[in-house]
Amino acid sequence: MRVSKPLDQGRSGEDQVVAAGGESGAIVQMSSMGGQQSPPGFGASCSAKFALEAMSESLAAEVAPFGVKLLIVEPGAFRTEFGGSRLRRSRVIDAYRESTGDIRDFVERMDGSQPGDPAKAAAAILKVLDSDDAPLRLALGDDAVDGLRATHEARAAELAAWEELSRSTAL
Repeated sequence: MRVSKPLDQGRSGEDQVVAAGGESGAIVQMSSMGGQQSPPGFGASCSAKFALEAMSESLAAEVAPFGVKLLIVEPGAFRTEFGGSRLRRSRVIDAYRESTGDIRDFVERMDGSQPGDPAKAAAAILKVLDSDDAPLRLALGDDAVDGLRATHEARAAELAAWEELSRSTAL
């Protein structure tokens, strides 16, 4: 059985670590593949995930000396009712149908057909937390792995294509 104790938000600095157990622990930040890529129509949601991941990278380095692991979980589509009746939708704007219509239609149809199993995701998270070489990020699901790989490859290619110009700005 795992017992978790949250960081005490009423305390600051070192007192928080002591309040959380002092010597070890883990923080799991639930992001999504949208924490590293932002498809049309998801700017607001993805910007929150990007911010969460940036803050988490910094926090991971800050708490590491206390034996606290931080894991950013980046799932793809899991059967969690995302896309279902709980999803708040913005109004349809015809002018944006070309850029956002396909993704909007996909989200409308996805509830109940997402390929990810939440129980298997939870087991994967626990397996990573129990490992000695836990990564900072864990992509979950084929769609997350494939999508994030494509995003990273595109960014690497863009950086390489513009590297000479980018480096030319040095004094």
